[in-house]
Amino acid sequence: MVASDGPGVGGRLRALRAVRTFSDALDVWWAPPTPDDALDDSIAAAARVLAARDDAPIAFCHAVTAPSAIRMVLPMLPPALQRASVAASWQVVAAVIAAFASPRLEAERLTVETDPAPLLLELPGAAIEHGDEHVIKLTEAALREYARTTDTTVLVAAHRFRARVPRP
Repeated sequence: MVASDGPGVGGRLRALRAVRTFSDALDVWWAPPTPDDALDDSIAAAARVLAARDDAPIAFCHAVTAPSAIRMVLPMLPPALQRASVAASWQVVAAVIAAFASPRLEAERLTVETDPAPLLLELPGAAIEHGDEHVIKLTEAALREYARTTDTTVLVAAHRFRARVPRP
């Protein structure tokens, strides 16, 4: 993990400047050809990290919710801005994971397979009852992304995240 260059997420991201090859690596991404498929890959990677790690839950929450929010505005953007927005989203996810997820855990490589039915029933009410804005935001994004991809990892990530965040 890179030492922080100030408080919060901003300090951790600024510290990535010390990693000589990081900025070049952000531009080397063989994204799927469609913006939605690229966002699927990015969100799935971030969800695996969020599901696997107990540390930095808010940072990893944003690594899921930011690209999910990009997906909602894509239809309103011209094609050139769609690709640029998806690329910027990828860079943010990569930077957050690089800044906070070190050393890498083996569980981050795995999709979490589970029966989605109990989570689909539990997550909305449990998020509202919890009351934290990050828990609510992640739950909404997880439900929306699951409906698109049927990747249960996002549901498990939202469930585990709620337990890691103190109630307001």
